[in-house]
Amino acid sequence: MNFLVLGAGAISHAIVHDLLHSAGVENVFICDIAEDKLETMEACDSERIHTMVFNANDIHTFETLLNGIDCVISTLPVEHNYRLAKKTITLGCHFIGMNGNIRILKKHMQLHELAVDKGCCLIPDAGLAPGLTSIVSAEMLSRLDNATELHILCGSLPLRRDNPLCHNKVYSVHTLLEQYIEQCLSLHDGQILYTPALADVEAVHFPPSFPDLEAFPTSGGIAAMPLTLKDHLQGISFKTLHYPGHHHMMKTLIELGFADDTLVQLGGKSFSRRSLFETLLESSLAATFEDVVLFRALLKGNGRFLQAELQKFYDIESGLSAFMICCGFPVSLLAQMCVKGEIGKSGYIYQERDIHPGEFLGRLAEKGIRFHFSSPQV
Repeated sequence: MNFLVLGAGAISHAIVHDLLHSAGVENVFICDIAEDKLETMEACDSERIHTMVFNANDIHTFETLLNGIDCVISTLPVEHNYRLAKKTITLGCHFIGMNGNIRILKKHMQLHELAVDKGCCLIPDAGLAPGLTSIVSAEMLSRLDNATELHILCGSLPLRRDNPLCHNKVYSVHTLLEQYIEQCLSLHDGQILYTPALADVEAVHFPPSFPDLEAFPTSGGIAAMPLTLKDHLQGISFKTLHYPGHHHMMKTLIELGFADDTLVQLGGKSFSRRSLFETLLESSLAATFEDVVLFRALLKGNGRFLQAELQKFYDIESGLSAFMICCGFPVSLLAQMCVKGEIGKSGYIYQERDIHPGEFLGRLAEKGIRFHFSSPQV
């Protein structure tokens, strides 16, 4: 199996790590516009890793890169993925992306017939949230009959609070802001709702280590689940977990216009407020290896409750953070399943209904990602 990974950031490191530790993977080709990131990747496995400097806007070069590739895995920002996915599918390769933006996902859905015709799988919303949120939800729905509501909390937290936002830069700040300014998709009383991110905040506890956290709605964490499960549930919601105070600071900055597209003049040049804000955040926020991923989903139905929970810490032996593991390993597994034909169908793949959840989560457990299911008294 030969894979092409677009982007050489932190999540790509985890994807490549898992691919190289999986049977049947012959070559992993990695492309990024930053040569220094590629050099770091080459140190992982000089025989099976092949790197190339690549601009995602160069669609002609991208087409040549697909020769001999079985599956493309993109960790690039959302604005690149539809165009690259369409070219990938057209040329008969599977495509995996990491994007929960519902506007872009709806465009991907329009590629379903093309993917079926080409015998390819298209999974543009893989990873942790979205991604595992869908697959864990499917497992819970298989365990509790007549369920009515599903509420999901998920977040990646640094173990040391060393910046004012208490935030770990686990992906680009461009993606971070997108989650805070895009509309949130949810299901309430059987109705599809589009509501503002950061609309409300609640206190949450993950004992014993995390007694004081906050959770608030952000965009994209459950992808299209409210659309695909509206005939099965009356309510679906998603909130992101952070240390207390993060919500107030980010909401204030966004309300002040720091994330809008208004142009400002600096040194005779025009910049959007958002681009300047992103530059400041990029230089001010640190990425730490020492982190934890917290996940909790609660499914309700007929007075019964089913809970799924995960507390995953960073891994010293592999040098991978918890977020890298929880995002990258599911992506790697999905990509391998596509190439091996284990998904059993082609076209646009809805993880909440097209992936066998028990088998998938069992294989993730072997990689150290283990969800605990219980029936709490709520």
